[in-house]
Formats: sequence, structure tokens, C-alpha cells
Amino acid sequence: MASKINRLIATVFSFSAILIASCAPPPVPQMSAYLPSEAVEICAGGVCGKAGEKFALNDIAKATAAMVKANGPGIMDICPADRDSKQCTGDRLSYTVHGVISATGTVPQGELRAGATYDGERKVRLRLNIPTIIFGEASICDDARSHFTVRSAQKIVWLSTPYKCSWGGGPKNINAEGRLGIDFIDFDRGVWGGDYTIRVTEGGNGYGTGYALARFSTGMEEAKTTWIRPKTARPVIAEVPKATFQPLPIAQPPVTTNSVQGLGNYYALVIGNNNYQHIRPLKTAVSDAQSVANIMQNRFGFKVELLLNADRNGILTAFEKLRYTLTPQDNLLIYYAGHGWLDSESDEGYWFPVNARQESQIQWISNSTVTGLLRAIQAKHIMVIADSCYSGKLSRGLHITAKTPDYFQRIAKKRARVVLSSGGLEPVLDSGGGSNHSVFTGALLKTLNEVKGITDGATIFSQLRRLVMLSADQVPEYADIRKAGHDGGDFLFVPK
Repeated sequence: MASKINRLIATVFSFSAILIASCAPPPVPQMSAYLPSEAVEICAGGVCGKAGEKFALNDIAKATAAMVKANGPGIMDICPADRDSKQCTGDRLSYTVHGVISATGTVPQGELRAGATYDGERKVRLRLNIPTIIFGEASICDDARSHFTVRSAQKIVWLSTPYKCSWGGGPKNINAEGRLGIDFIDFDRGVWGGDYTIRVTEGGNGYGTGYALARFSTGMEEAKTTWIRPKTARPVIAEVPKATFQPLPIAQPPVTTNSVQGLGNYYALVIGNNNYQHIRPLKTAVSDAQSVANIMQNRFGFKVELLLNADRNGILTAFEKLRYTLTPQDNLLIYYAGHGWLDSESDEGYWFPVNARQESQIQWISNSTVTGLLRAIQAKHIMVIADSCYSGKLSRGLHITAKTPDYFQRIAKKRARVVLSSGGLEPVLDSGGGSNHSVFTGALLKTLNEVKGITDGATIFSQLRRLVMLSADQVPEYADIRKAGHDGGDFLFVPK
């Protein structure tokens, strides 16, 4: 008896669907134009601001793809909401269906399929199964193949392509599609908000609009995947125009001698990164590193370890090896050429290994990490030469003392932790130094080749600084490294 009743109900539903489909419905409703005037509000990491101002547009799409992946497969709640409070006012969206029998259709929560595809610019492709309900009967629908697109700071849209649904056990003869014009994204809580439009055609025409929230179960704080950063935080080496030369104070002439006792052995760790896997490659970092390694070994007698296109693990492993190899009498030079980045909000600088991702800090090497590693290495004199953007964040002002005949002997006895950087807090050139070198490293190589006798780092800096400023709008800096154990010494170069 029950099976007969079920068959009868299915027949009634199927007949009703045929009536809805066969009788002349009203004209097919058109999707209304979406013309927002305000930039989308973005919240991430407890900070909120406007898209395109506080947060970079490309990062919004990247973070969205990561959040979708973290939540799929799973349920995505869709609810009507109050525009001002951003709170749900019901548990499902609704629309009106017109046909022989007018009805109210509803859309409950959707089932988010696994995965999301980010196109590398501003679009994310995802799939969502969104069953619709008419007369209390759930339809069977194909997956809605959707696009989340960041078209501009004002226009971020989640749009489903038309998908087929069946109702009452009949054929899939209903076309459905939807749009959410987003005005609010909270990555911490996993919420989108905006104006929705639902359209149903063929099996009766339906249409509905309003304000809605789309809610994920896992936000970015919990997922710990992609981090969306402020717009100003961009890893870039800028091509800058040549600067007009401004005369600098004449440096003191170096005291030349090769008779300083107790200098110990000289070691160099030289790193050059061109082939970045996830961000823009560089042109000259590898050739710069090779030339620096060559001059350190052949002209100054350093024992050199050369790392080319090194990942984070390779760089940190090399630092760890130095910690257990060097003695308190030794000297260490570390040269880094590669991408650098300044996080203006945390006031922290970073080196980028080749496996670094712009959207995630997991593979970055912070200046504080470098400082801690240098503090643990026993060598008496350590110099870091950094040819990267924003490299000046590693340093603080250095007081250069006057040179007397016993100057080198005095500073040889004191610990030194100094950095020679290609610029302060500005981007620096990745070319322009001749022979496939950056401006800074080209000047460094020229200066080192002209060293006649024992020479301190301050003198090297004074000579190359003039050369760099003649060719580019960047100003090298020379200073002690903050919190690394500097005690008034300086690095000494002794040609063979």
C-alpha cells in the first residue's frame, strides 16, 4: 500500500512539473545588472580594510582558493542575512516560481565538492551542489560549476554557470543559476556576504534576490593555509632610474699592512637565487654569487661553500654546519643575492629561498632568524653582504672610529657582526652592474679587486657606495647587526 502511495505522489509531482513546463510561463527573467560602488571590505588576521587599498586583489583570489580547498568536501551554509549586522535571518534563500501553479522555491545549504582551482591571477573555479526545493520536494541537481572572480576592488563575484535539476523524479529539465555579488569577506571566520540573485528557467520561470551570507565551516585562522597580506607587502625588485650624482665626504685613506696577528681562518657562505618556483625569477643573482665566491677563494683565500638556487632547508642546514665548524678565532662572510621583502606592519625583513611562496611565510627566512643564527656561530668576525630588496632592515647605525697605526690590531681583537647591504628600505636593481651583475655586486667586485693590503669593511663600504650611487637610485648601508653580539670590531679583508 505504501509503495502505491509513493508512486502516486511521484506521479502527481511529475504531472505538476509537466504543467509548469508546458504552459506558457511569463517572460524569462533576466539577471539584473550588478553595479557596486564601494570597495569590498576584507578581514584577515584580525585586520579589516578595503580591497585594493589594504589588501592586494590577487591575494584575495589566492586566499579564497586555499579556504575552499580547506573546506572541501564539506557543507557550505547559505542563508538570507541582514546587510548591516551580517547575521543570518533564516536558514535558506527563497525565490518565486511562476507557471500554471505558482510556488515558492528555496535553496538550503550546498555541498562543497573537493578542491578549487586558482588561475594565477584573480579567478577561482569551484564546484558546489545546490539542491532546490519546490512544494517541499527536493530536486536532484547537477553540480554548479562556479567562478569566484575578483574583477576589481568594487566587483568581486561568485557566479554559477547554469546547471540542470529534476523535480519530482522527472527528467532534468530545469535550468538554475545564481550569483553572489560580494561586498564583505571575513577570512578569519570563513564568511562571504553580498547581494544574491537566483534564476530558474524552462520548468517554470523563477527569480529571487536579496542579501545573503555564504559560510564555510573552517576559516583561515583555523585552516592555517594561505595568508592574505596587506597590499603594501609585495616582494619586488624594482627597475629604478639612475640618480643624479651627489658628492660624498672623502673617505679616510686605508692603513695598508698585512701584519695583523690572530686573524684565524676565513670562511664564506655564498648564496645566489635566480630560479624562484612560485614568484618572479631574477636575472643576475646566480652570476653575482659565482663571481663573489670566485674572488673570495682566489684573491682572499676563503674556504667557500656556494649555494645556487637554494631552498630554505639548504640555507638553514649550511648555517647549522657553520655553527659546529667555526672557532672563536675564525672569520665568516655570508653573501646573499635574491628576493627580499619588508613586512611594514611587523617591521620585519625577509630573505626568500627559491621555494618561497608569496602568499605563505612558511618558507621565508626572517632577519630575526638570521640574527639568531649569527649569534650562535662562534666566529670572531662575521660580515653579511646582502644584495636584496629592503636588506637594510638587518642593521642599525654603526660608529666608525678614526684609523690609527694600531687600528687593525685593535679591531681584530673585538667581536664583529656587521652587514653591508645593497640598500636601505628601498627596492634595488637586479641588473645594471655590467657582465651580468647587479649594480651593487658589480661595485663590490670592482672594489675588492682593487684592495692592495689589509682593509676593513668600512673602507670597502665607503668606496663601493660612491660607485653604486653613480649608477642607481639606491644607497648601500654599512652597520652592525642588531642583537647579534657586535662588540666594536670590524671585518678585515686580507688579500693573498
